[in-house]
Amino acid sequence: MTPSGVRDFLPREAARKRAVESALQTPFHRWGYEEVITPTVEFLESLAQSNGPDTSEQMYRLFDREGHILALRPEVTTPIARIVATRLKDEPRPIRLHYVANVFRHEEVHAGRQRESWQAGVELVGAEGAAADAEIIALAVTALEAAGLRQFRIDIGQVGYFNGIVAGVDLDRDVRRALRRALLRRDYVALPDVVARTGLSEDKQQLLHELPRLQGGGDVIERALSLADNELSRQAAQNALDVYEALESYGVQERVRVDFGMIKDLDYYTGMVLEGYTPDIGFPVCTGGRYDQLIAKLGHDCPA
Repeated sequence: MTPSGVRDFLPREAARKRAVESALQTPFHRWGYEEVITPTVEFLESLAQSNGPDTSEQMYRLFDREGHILALRPEVTTPIARIVATRLKDEPRPIRLHYVANVFRHEEVHAGRQRESWQAGVELVGAEGAAADAEIIALAVTALEAAGLRQFRIDIGQVGYFNGIVAGVDLDRDVRRALRRALLRRDYVALPDVVARTGLSEDKQQLLHELPRLQGGGDVIERALSLADNELSRQAAQNALDVYEALESYGVQERVRVDFGMIKDLDYYTGMVLEGYTPDIGFPVCTGGRYDQLIAKLGHDCPA
């Protein structure tokens, strides 16, 4: 017997898992991303300050003999941010790193999703702007193709667009959390009630209702630009346009769809965000985004 949400890999399954990991690492290496390995266990404080409330509640927590509160990593970006802020802070920029690691989240086991899962990912540190965003998206497409996927798409969003709508309004923490959750889950039943509780102006409430419908191609970005009623949202939409146009030079634009309703469940995202989907799997096969403030929280200001 094993605990709920974890599993054994028998020889054939283990071989397939290693083959997929190797296939993913091949383009990572080819694009100049070097491998790093981080501890499975970190101090809870360093993990909790950068993850959203939902993820923090899902962490497996434990104590060491000295009384420190520890946690099993729920994702790998924060540990790598810690490495950059401490041991690699004097390295020339940009830094390109990749990893293959197991992560742990105490969440409901469903649709083949386990509480222990494996991630392969990349971190592009010290590079700003649409060109860096486009590189990550293009590498995501290349890696998924290398892993053997043929039918998939990458959705890209811009969290700055949502942040611009609610900027300057002191939203109750529970209301903000409920709003993000309704948008994240595309809960069209809960969304009207939550939006009404924000206290935002009627125009801004209408724009929040419009967010989940702002998805498609380049024409959606033009509509988002026309609807934006503040500078932060306009800048976010312009960034999305610049990224979308840059993807054409990589030849991957047909794999990409724009989605301004994509609100992530991690607090550290500051700009472009992405998720990858393939038929018959009920959750994203890849996820990520820009996190320009996370490394600063750990002691070294650096975009990523």
